[in-house]
Amino acid sequence: MKLGILKYSNRKSLSPKLHGYFMERLGIEGEYKTFYVPPDELESFILRSRNNSLDGFSVTTPHKETIIQYLDELTPEAKGVGAVNTVAVRENKLIGHNTDILGFRKALNGMDLIVENGEVLLFGAGGAARAVVCSLSAMNVSVIYVVNRTLQRAESLSTLIHDAESSKLIVVKDSDSLSEKISLVINSLSYGVFQSELLTSLPNLKLLYDLNYGANALDHSSLDGSYRYSEGMSMLVHQGFESLKFWMQRDLPDDGLTDSAIKKLHGEIESE
Repeated sequence: MKLGILKYSNRKSLSPKLHGYFMERLGIEGEYKTFYVPPDELESFILRSRNNSLDGFSVTTPHKETIIQYLDELTPEAKGVGAVNTVAVRENKLIGHNTDILGFRKALNGMDLIVENGEVLLFGAGGAARAVVCSLSAMNVSVIYVVNRTLQRAESLSTLIHDAESSKLIVVKDSDSLSEKISLVINSLSYGVFQSELLTSLPNLKLLYDLNYGANALDHSSLDGSYRYSEGMSMLVHQGFESLKFWMQRDLPDDGLTDSAIKKLHGEIESE
């Protein structure tokens, strides 16, 4: 298989190592390359991808939403969230999918934290944050508070709530509007933008889950030790495994593969 990742940021991605590991362990012949594509070259890349024998590619910020206009089809998951992180090339057609939703849910399931009927604080309103809202809504979180620099963009996330009777979204304008019942905080913002001072008003906080990982993750050494911290390695691995299934068009045996991939990638970071 010929696969790759479409990115623009200079931030290092572990996706090539992750998918290389998956393919080696599963006996899949192929390659996974990195394609550096600025926003103004996105359309030309899409045109080329139809004819360069690619089987599929991952999509990262800032392309997760803008790429939709160039695709032929969207899966229900991608259409529902309004963001794409996985594209398959089938019979010269580009099909957009979103595995961040399931990837986040599987990552959170491994954190031993019950969020049903709970309250959550989310930082950010980009493509990854949209997937998180969809996932939290499906898990019947009662209230999702959102902090984002652009209020209008944060407010647009309310359209992703699948059941307004069981879940609601509140855009945070100041710390006074936060509830003491919040037990989970999710960060989808880059380091340096995250407002850690807001966490001091959350006495029942149990977990801070950062979607970033490695050098891009928050400096958690300065955080309050009264709650757990986890970077987004588990979400990266789970969404990546779901992407591989989508490209292969079949289910794949896990048998501890995702757990071993998480350990391997942590080892890669520690050795750098």
